[in-house]
Amino acid sequence: MEKESSRRTRPIKYDLYQRLLRKEFDAVVVWKIDRWARSTQELSREVTTPFNKGVKSQLIDR
Repeated sequence: MEKESSRRTRPIKYDLYQRLLRKEFDAVVVWKIDRWARSTQELSREVTTPFNKGVKSQLIDR
């Protein structure tokens, strides 16, 4: 779980996202969508780009 957070910089998320793009992981599970993305556009972009590179995603929101 990311502990460092601000509106503009999220270094832990950025590192994870870059590793996803390099396919260091086969999949990522996001438990709460609002903890991953701040907007629908951000969520769409950050799910679509890795998916197009073959990375699976599982979004769980309760």
